[in-house]
Amino acid sequence: MPDVELARTLPVSRSKTPVDIESPHGMVSRAASVRLTRKLAATGDTALLDYHLAAMKEIGAPPLLLGNAVELLIDGPRTYRAVFAAIEAAREYVLVESFIFEEAVEGDRRLSTLLAEARQRGVEVYVIYDAIGSLTTDQQFLKSLHDAGIALCAFNPLNPLDQRFAGLNHRDHRKIVVVDGERAYAGGINFSHAYRIASRQLKKGGFSKQKAIEQGWRDTHIGVRGPAARHLEQLFRDTWARAECPGTIQPEMANAAIDGGNTVVQVVASTPDDEHNVIYATLLSVLAYAQKSVDVTMAYFVPDDTLEKALRDAARRGVAVRIILPAYSDFSGVFYAGRAHYDELLESGVKLYELDSAFLHSKSIVVDGVWSSIGSTNFDWRSFVHNDEISVCVIDEGFARSMARMFDDDLRESREITLAQWKKRGIRERLKELLWLPLQYWL
Repeated sequence: MPDVELARTLPVSRSKTPVDIESPHGMVSRAASVRLTRKLAATGDTALLDYHLAAMKEIGAPPLLLGNAVELLIDGPRTYRAVFAAIEAAREYVLVESFIFEEAVEGDRRLSTLLAEARQRGVEVYVIYDAIGSLTTDQQFLKSLHDAGIALCAFNPLNPLDQRFAGLNHRDHRKIVVVDGERAYAGGINFSHAYRIASRQLKKGGFSKQKAIEQGWRDTHIGVRGPAARHLEQLFRDTWARAECPGTIQPEMANAAIDGGNTVVQVVASTPDDEHNVIYATLLSVLAYAQKSVDVTMAYFVPDDTLEKALRDAARRGVAVRIILPAYSDFSGVFYAGRAHYDELLESGVKLYELDSAFLHSKSIVVDGVWSSIGSTNFDWRSFVHNDEISVCVIDEGFARSMARMFDDDLRESREITLAQWKKRGIRERLKELLWLPLQYWL
């Protein structure tokens, strides 16, 4: 696991040097950065950011980005409405990166039709999809996009004879859409038929667990307008180059990044080749310095020892740590390997809940009511060691309140797992945990 020493070396003093800060017009001066760092450090009724900013400076994290508008997007239908509208308004280029890439539908609009129409009006369209994540994608769907003039690229193709083959384990798990360098979307939501039904409709409709897994994933995405969109675009361009995708992406928009709003965003990414996994380091930092609350909603939860200890330590020092996890899963190995960690977490005072009204695929966190993260990154070995991942971190009390409301809505659809109840689980469940736990690194 990368950065396992970080928890022992995090700064214990508050931020004394300014963090790197970028505005829509470029990097801000040192004097402005000092003022802004001090202002951010005082955000909310907590000193979390004061310490966290110092830690991020120490490990060379990417800059904080000023001038963004952000939108919390819950579930597939709402996300597709926003993304599809942006594609329809595209003037120059559309960049799409998705682990699962197949036909997606919202109302009477289809992804393939929108991308083809964009290409017909002169918009350049580039798509990266993961070869394993999209293994079952209809080839006719891909052919129709290719015939429309859309540039397609499979990340790490499965054919060992392909010179781009890099083994089966390294996957591109990111979900990113960028339109004209102005608007971007990222998070946990793939382009997939699994998002046909909003999760809030599932319980009302009485759908089965299998129906929920097939068509009603509970997931979270974020839309950004401003400099953060340019940073997401650069990540796409870097992946296109690293994956040796054919052709060259047209130059990015020459004008300065658009000033979208007043929200501070940090785009944090990781690959297995990074010297330091900054996403992992960021999580350890906010957990180490949390003072009031940590609310986590996590699809796949198989923490390593250091991450688990950070959660337990936070709870032991009085932080309210709550984690919503799936009550059922599409992958029993990860499900039971994760449950093998429940005992020690519960004994430490961590509150665990399982969402049973929908299939949970969300990966989101809100800490101390001031810092939030939405992304593709799970709390598991695969995300931290084997995959390309993305997390969009937001420093904003208003956005954190929206995240808290979303968490509370999910909490009402979840049942708490108490230590007393958990100790009474059956021998069959315990055996499944023992079976899968030794394999957690590979799951």
